[in-house]
Amino acid sequence: MSAKLLAVNLAALTCSSLFYGMFSVLFATSMYLLVGRYLATRRSGNSPRESIFRSTVFIAAICLFCAVTAHWITTVYRAFLAFVYFQHGDSALEFYADAAQVTELVQEGFLMISILIGDSLIIHRLWVVWEHRLTVIVFPICSLAALTMTSAVSMYTTSRKIPGKDVFSDPWLTSNCILTLVTNVYSTVLIIIKVWNITRVARPIGGSSLRGFLVIVVESAAIYASWAIFFTVTYQTRSLVQFIVIQAAPEVVGIVNALIHTRVGLGWAIEAQESPAPSQMAFAKVGRTRTPQGTEETGAESWMRPSSVDFGRGLKESSLDVERVSLGGDRSATEELPVAGGDVPCIEEEEKAQGEP
Repeated sequence: MSAKLLAVNLAALTCSSLFYGMFSVLFATSMYLLVGRYLATRRSGNSPRESIFRSTVFIAAICLFCAVTAHWITTVYRAFLAFVYFQHGDSALEFYADAAQVTELVQEGFLMISILIGDSLIIHRLWVVWEHRLTVIVFPICSLAALTMTSAVSMYTTSRKIPGKDVFSDPWLTSNCILTLVTNVYSTVLIIIKVWNITRVARPIGGSSLRGFLVIVVESAAIYASWAIFFTVTYQTRSLVQFIVIQAAPEVVGIVNALIHTRVGLGWAIEAQESPAPSQMAFAKVGRTRTPQGTEETGAESWMRPSSVDFGRGLKESSLDVERVSLGGDRSATEELPVAGGDVPCIEEEEKAQGEP
């Protein structure tokens, strides 16, 4: 048992470092995309109503990064204490077996803070998607409050634990895992229902797709739910692998949230590159328009008929027509607009056809 305990703690340090590196890259990428989009929006003149540096998502992401970083630093520091400084490195097993160590309590505290921030973010997404409806978030808020209480009780019982006592004798850890799992599953299911109902009755014409956002949320929730279920199984079966799973929990929470922010930010970047220039506009032709099939349709039909052409490619491939506009009947004031979809007969030819001089 002694050799296995040291082995799983070293494995936990390795996995935590690996996951923390992944989280750091995703976090830096997501912040670059979010801040870059905000600055680009301000430069374009469409200044947002609220600064991104005051937004809930941005502040929560920064707090989560600080909590995950502090947890990883504590994990590394505990390894140095166990194998170098604690009794000159001769009692590493005794150090890891003592759950009442101050560094152990600090590490568990950062773990609980990371999970609480992650659950708060998923509740905030649910609140936004459901248009700030308070009745929808009552249940997850209650589960979050219960998680906060059980986390505090778990830390208290850990501080009072006798060294060498069975590490699987704390029932509060299982309660914490079940509560965070319930919060995430409930919030994810309601987000899926809301987005699915919207996309079922309304099809987006341009911009990002809501179903793309739905896939992102489901994938991230599946990762977190898999972690929570795996920890519950390993803890209930009294496997030492639970040490690896629980030590990597803050990094997993950070990766799940950073994945959502990064993929949403990448979608914004792609959408900005493919969007048409602001000067490109299309107007519906008044009257009858000849379609490629040889039939005629009115201007209203031409306006309502959805075009299968990507507007980001410009008006040259558009199916809408643009006519010349005559201002007050004066030909010198006639403004010629760009034509898309074919030639338009000149005004002189139309007058000759009508027999006017």
